[in-house]
Amino acid sequence: MRYRKSLLFALVLGISAVSGIVLAGPPGQWYTTTYYADASKTGEPVGGNHADCGGFYQSWGSSTPYYTRVFGYCD
Repeated sequence: MRYRKSLLFALVLGISAVSGIVLAGPPGQWYTTTYYADASKTGEPVGGNHADCGGFYQSWGSSTPYYTRVFGYCD
């Protein structure tokens, strides 16, 4: 039983680490993400984040599974 719990914990930790990597933008790009309360993505945003070419990152509000993301290339 302990082995299963340890394996499950390692799996969840691994997925969390990969998710963090996926959320970060590729090198040489900026991005802006806007999170919405529902799947229609027409209501008011409930959160967001932005990473620019200079390495500055900011976030606000909360994240949800409903989002839009815009990428751009750095000069």
